[in-house]
Amino acid sequence: MSTVEDPLRFLVRLIHVEKMLPPLPGVHETLLADLLKMGAEDLLKVRAQLAAEVRRAADELLGNAAFASQVDRLPFAAGSTVVGFGDSLTDDLQSWLEILRQVLEIRRPKDGIKLVNAGASGESTTQMLFRIPQVLSLDPACVICMAGTNDARRFGALPLTQVSLTETRRNLTAFADSAAKSGHSRWVWMTPPPVIESRVTGHWFWTPMATAWVAADVQAVGDAMRGFGAPVVDLRPTFAGSAADDLILDDGVHLTLQGHKAVLRAVVAKLAAE
Repeated sequence: MSTVEDPLRFLVRLIHVEKMLPPLPGVHETLLADLLKMGAEDLLKVRAQLAAEVRRAADELLGNAAFASQVDRLPFAAGSTVVGFGDSLTDDLQSWLEILRQVLEIRRPKDGIKLVNAGASGESTTQMLFRIPQVLSLDPACVICMAGTNDARRFGALPLTQVSLTETRRNLTAFADSAAKSGHSRWVWMTPPPVIESRVTGHWFWTPMATAWVAADVQAVGDAMRGFGAPVVDLRPTFAGSAADDLILDDGVHLTLQGHKAVLRAVVAKLAAE
């Protein structure tokens, strides 16, 4: 199975101008198309192709009777709001959250469950901290948070992560405290998936930014996350050993569609069991 993503599709998946600028109907698509040096119609075609693949992924998952039964048992009440909070691993147009959106539309269409993608590509937990009030203002019944990959990001030869582990722990604590104070939003953690250092090195997307990751740094974030009281979906077993080869893209950080399906299977199994 190929893990190499076409550069144009890769950028369309992860760059969402509409989340960076005020609402300007029609302008965002034109601006992004110009940035990517492609026509607006071509951009929409790529997005439609990505969406169609997500829909097929949802159909494939629901073809498994055990998974479909777990979806039926997800603790999401009719009319409730569920927020996916994170970085590009959630913001991705083919992310686990976007597949979940389709899964719920297919399997539980009458429930009217609203999914909000509050992922923002490139953000660390420090940047996400400032978006917590906005997320909780949506009155979500559940917030599923996958964060910390960008905290572990390194630049050039500096032996430092973008966010220290101490600050990451502080930020995660603030997330949990804010949710607890809201009094009604259930918080669910997902540990960040591992990175493949050898794929990051020399990749066309990371090289201009002198960006690197050390697998142990990402592992440490996951360890810290497991110390909190809220339910934790530990994704590391899902990506253990050679399994990661097909689940992580050639950039070493982002996930293939199969990778996002694996993430969704893990989180659905965890929530359905509770």
